[in-house]
Order: sequence, then C-alpha cells, then structure tokens
Amino acid sequence: MRGTPVVTKVVVNKGKNIVVSPTTVTKFSAQITASHPGGVSTAAVNLWHGADYDSGHGAPPGA
Repeated sequence: MRGTPVVTKVVVNKGKNIVVSPTTVTKFSAQITASHPGGVSTAAVNLWHGADYDSGHGAPPGA
C-alpha cells in the first residue's frame, strides 16, 4: 500500500519525567498511536540525551 505512516500521539513514562542514574536500571513505558493505509505492525522508541541525536556525543552544546 502506498502512503506515509502518521504518528498522532506519543506518551513516554505516562507523561512523567524519566530519572536515570549510572548505577541503577531505569524502566519506562512508551505508547505510540500511529496509522498507515496498509496497517502498522511494529514501532520502535530510541532514548538519547543531548541536543542533537545525530551527533552521538550525548551532551548538549557547551556542556
């Protein structure tokens, strides 16, 4: 089917802040509402820290 997937809603950690620590495991949930004319069978979530996902350095500029 032709068409573009459409994401209409994303809720992470039930809308609460995610608090992480270098010494403990942090679990969080993510709910995604998406549609596509052919259906949606899979979605993925990536969590990163920083201002720019593509830079890969994990810290905001000037940090």
